[in-house]
Amino acid sequence: KIHNEAVLSVLCDEPLIVSGDSRYDSPGHNASYGTYSLIDIKSKLVVAQETVKVTEVKNSYWLEVDGLERCLSKLGEYDITISVLATDCHPSVQKVMRLEHKSIQHEYDLWHIVKSVKKRLLQCHNEDLFEWIRMITNHLWFCATTCEGSVTKLKENVSTLPTLLKNRVLPSSAAFQHLQKIVLDKQLLKKLEKTTLGIHTGQLESLHSLYTKYATKRKKFLRESLEARLRVAALDHNNNVNRDSATTKEGEAQHKHQYSKAAQQYVVTPLKVDKDYTFRKNIVAGVIKRNSHMKQLIHFKWLRSQKGFSSCDQQSVSQSVSQSVS
Repeated sequence: KIHNEAVLSVLCDEPLIVSGDSRYDSPGHNASYGTYSLIDIKSKLVVAQETVKVTEVKNSYWLEVDGLERCLSKLGEYDITISVLATDCHPSVQKVMRLEHKSIQHEYDLWHIVKSVKKRLLQCHNEDLFEWIRMITNHLWFCATTCEGSVTKLKENVSTLPTLLKNRVLPSSAAFQHLQKIVLDKQLLKKLEKTTLGIHTGQLESLHSLYTKYATKRKKFLRESLEARLRVAALDHNNNVNRDSATTKEGEAQHKHQYSKAAQQYVVTPLKVDKDYTFRKNIVAGVIKRNSHMKQLIHFKWLRSQKGFSSCDQQSVSQSVSQSVS
């Protein structure tokens, strides 16, 4: 709580552009808990995190919607203004944002949309189209990030994609027909209307990966344990998200090979310096301090129950307990 208040006090000077997504405690559709997180796009810091139990809503479908509502309500308590919120295309989230949060510009996560296009292209099972999938998805990213907020410009650039491939894929071929059907789909073009800012939830996917390290989906946790683990994961993220790149003794930037699931090959990425886990020591120190206070409090209550314990003794012990807390 102290860390979250410190983060919000730094970010409260201007309206935030945030991205949000939900993470469930188990795979499939039998989740017991859903944790909704909001990340500030500019600072990459977690600004809100709320865990919802499935018994608190109608069914698991509503975990994401209720989690989002709680996050927005929590930020409202700290007078935090949100100008833009990027989420996936969850139908109920769309409705809630349209009816109850009209002052917030609702954008769709570009990463999820491009991923769905790639999935549809792969489902065509057309080998002539496979070699162009990466170029197609890259073109969608390019169109969204260079449209300068113009829906018209974005749609025009996306619509030119089949034309760009005419010289490489025969217009009469099945591959070209599949491409036209997918890229010029009315539902896709409608969704792209809300991606003009080019916001994606890639940082949230990294956060969810970190959540899994602290709270695996292969094991059930009590609510208190799950919330504690996910809060520690958020602390880990916030304390290490903006790490510097590692350098050699000569000052040259270091890189590493990392396998990319999206590209299905190894890619070169910057090597970061080691993580700073000082926050863990602070947590342990706080637990020890609180435990020491609790022992003194229990001893104080026991002394009060004994005969011959004067009011002067009670005042003296009360002062010592108060000093231990501060």
